[in-house]
Amino acid sequence: MNLSLLFTEGVVPYCNHPKVRETFYLSNPGPSQTTQAGSGSLTSSIESTPSNSLTDSHELIQRIIEQFSDLDIMQLSGKIIILEGPISIGKTTLGYSLEQTLTHLGLKVKFIPEFVNEPLLNLYLSDRKKYAFLFQIIAQRERFHIHKRAIRLAEEGYLVLIDRGVTGDLMFAIMQRDEGFFTDEEWRIYWETVQLHQKGLFRPNLVIYLNCSPEIAFERLKRRGNQTEIEAYSLEYFESLQKACVKARMETDQSSYAVDLNWSMEDPQMYQNSDKQWRLSSNYLHKFIDWLLRQIIGKKD
Repeated sequence: MNLSLLFTEGVVPYCNHPKVRETFYLSNPGPSQTTQAGSGSLTSSIESTPSNSLTDSHELIQRIIEQFSDLDIMQLSGKIIILEGPISIGKTTLGYSLEQTLTHLGLKVKFIPEFVNEPLLNLYLSDRKKYAFLFQIIAQRERFHIHKRAIRLAEEGYLVLIDRGVTGDLMFAIMQRDEGFFTDEEWRIYWETVQLHQKGLFRPNLVIYLNCSPEIAFERLKRRGNQTEIEAYSLEYFESLQKACVKARMETDQSSYAVDLNWSMEDPQMYQNSDKQWRLSSNYLHKFIDWLLRQIIGKKD
């Protein structure tokens, strides 16, 4: 997988919210741009050599501990962070990379991947209009259970990373409503369910929107090689999803605790481990975690 083919400079945010004052760049936004984060800044330069696959070897763990010794990662304890973004952008790669590295550093971390019911997903992809309502209602129900689990883990001192939240689910539902896949009655039921769940949900410490253009998101989907997805999705689907994301963010105003990140990766920032899973380099993760700490500190009540 040649990730350099997926990289573009100055990517327009996938679903930037009008109330988000700044867009943060972590990957080559251009020679003059830096990321402002709290009282400091994070430049876009990334070391050109990725780390080796993270294993449990004593030597490698010690190297990671030394590399991250300047960061007070314990400030992340008990926090809940939601990762949002389009299909295939890299939320899972980021989540597992953070979980693995921060666990090596002694922090209790739990990454909760997006709920995927494969039989239901395949059914939905076979006929999106027929199964849109069923798919979204079940996704919303599972989202509620995931968030309740996250609260319990955070109370136990874990940093909890969640792959997609309520706004992400709402994004897909709005897109399908706009395409005529929901009847008026189905939308009323769905929307009432969303509102009911929101009353019982927490406010996360941070929501991070990983952004790239629809073209890059679609290209990444094709390159991860799921034939069912390749046959079911199109560039037009990703363009519609981008528009729906803006609407969903307006419906669930998170402007006080949401940030946008340009998430276009190039080869030096990623590698495949021994299980052929994509992971972020430790050099890149150091910069990301440094930025993340600044965000958490800056958004304390």
